[in-house]
Amino acid sequence: MTDYRQSTNEFKQRALNSSNLMLANALLGFALLGGVGVAYIAGKTFGFITGGIIFVLGLDTSRRQGDKQEIIERYEIYAPFLDKKDFIAYKNLVGAHQVKTEIEKAKEFGFSPKSSIESWLVDNENKSFSLNLEQSQPSELDNESVSNFLPSRNIAFFGKNEDATEDTSTTKNAGIKTPEIVPTLMEFEDTPNSENNSVVNEDIETENEDEENPFYPNNIVSSQLLIFSGSQGSGKTTRAGRLIELKIDLLDAFVVVLNPFSKATEWHGIPVAGRNVDEKGNIKPMSDSESYIDVEKCLEWFIKICEGRSQKQRTDENYDPLNDKHICIVLEEVTDWASHINVDVMKGFWEKSIRTLRQLNLSCLVITHSVTARGLGGKATDGYISSILRQSEYFIFNSTTNKNMKRGESPKIPSKEVYWKPANVDSKGKDNFEKVEVPDNFIPKHKNLDFRYLTDLDKFPDWRFLTGLKK
Repeated sequence: MTDYRQSTNEFKQRALNSSNLMLANALLGFALLGGVGVAYIAGKTFGFITGGIIFVLGLDTSRRQGDKQEIIERYEIYAPFLDKKDFIAYKNLVGAHQVKTEIEKAKEFGFSPKSSIESWLVDNENKSFSLNLEQSQPSELDNESVSNFLPSRNIAFFGKNEDATEDTSTTKNAGIKTPEIVPTLMEFEDTPNSENNSVVNEDIETENEDEENPFYPNNIVSSQLLIFSGSQGSGKTTRAGRLIELKIDLLDAFVVVLNPFSKATEWHGIPVAGRNVDEKGNIKPMSDSESYIDVEKCLEWFIKICEGRSQKQRTDENYDPLNDKHICIVLEEVTDWASHINVDVMKGFWEKSIRTLRQLNLSCLVITHSVTARGLGGKATDGYISSILRQSEYFIFNSTTNKNMKRGESPKIPSKEVYWKPANVDSKGKDNFEKVEVPDNFIPKHKNLDFRYLTDLDKFPDWRFLTGLKK
């Protein structure tokens, strides 16, 4: 698998190197001097005409190079401007769907990819033949500390001991007033059935090998903002469990689940905000309001992580967040958060999530029944809903009737086909959605979402202790 610690900064720089603004400006200066020279030799009339043509060409070249730099830096589009070798390495890092999206986005801005990249895209779409894309061999992830902005207490971070500084501060509310909820987009009917998490995947030896499938490991773990939506029984939580396994396994990620209604039978070996755990790892009673308060505190912690990494990136020239610990938070049951989570906290979370996740080596999975404003946090999404839906990669899961239902089983089972939209693509209705198949092996390896075989943590770890916060 690709070494996900590899920084994308080098690909950004190589893309920028292809945009030589200095040379373009030099050509613009040459156009002026050339016009004067031609006028001196051939006469003013012919000289000014020729010089004008040269100047216009030089000005257009300069403008184009400037525009190219802007979309590289502002929209993080690198793939279309890389050489073939760099493109292959970048594709292996972020996945085939990401590079295809970047190429199409560049075309929207009027920039065609390099000929070798265009050939890859055509071959990829036609399925006539495929390039021999080299796969990077796995490299040992470093064991350095997480940084001052991911506090811990000399504990096992999913199988690895890491040190960091304790941080007991919390984020203060900004006191921002938010207007009413924006119009809803896509509603999904809820069913009274619970998620079917009884699947067992003990004997999987090989992963899905279809690189074009969005569930391909390299593709799905490289996504920074994911949304899983659908009714109960559609398999959202089950698929989320497999994603968490991949995040931990491939990225050595620190994963926290935020779920005010977590079950004692789920999320073993994973820190859960919204579940009261004592110092001995036992679950203690917690009211609904207390569970939501705990979730809110975890959101504040995540906001602080974003702010801390951003500040350190600005002040420390040797700090690269992509070499820091990858943190992934999973927001479960978000549909009911709107009336329980502080609007300013939820708003702060979305502000950070739609702007800085990729640069700061962070990721987020939102699990909800609907991708409406309410289903994504209520009033906090006002002004952000379009950006959230555009920048997220999300899946619409469905359920089918369990025709061979046995006693104790759910009458609904997850459908093998889902609707999928990549990131950086508008989501108006289902126009930009593609129907894809969920691989049979994209389910957790152990029953009831037990991750202890990967994390080496207690059955019910305390999220605040793991992050260095005090209760």
